[in-house]
Amino acid sequence: MSPSDRWTRFARWVSGPRGLMVFAVSLLFAVMTASFVNIPWPSPPPDCGGALCEIQVVEGPTEQSISKTLFGPYAILVILIALVLAVCMIGGVYLAKAEGGGRP
Repeated sequence: MSPSDRWTRFARWVSGPRGLMVFAVSLLFAVMTASFVNIPWPSPPPDCGGALCEIQVVEGPTEQSISKTLFGPYAILVILIALVLAVCMIGGVYLAKAEGGGRP
């Protein structure tokens, strides 16, 4: 295969759907990288000794945890919603099997 044939084949690949997809993903990656790099990240607070602070996931003796901050008084509600969604998913699968879904 001659170099001109290779170049023509490469040009067709670039202008086709796969080439456009690679270009779009590369452009998205470049924009995301630029947005992360250009953020002025704050320096660690002095009460952590100049290092990164450790965030408690579960409640400790003095600090408030992430889980309590997010779900605080709604912990029971989150569990009930998870149960209702699980039951709905199981019911949907049961109905799909009962109707013969998936068989041609």
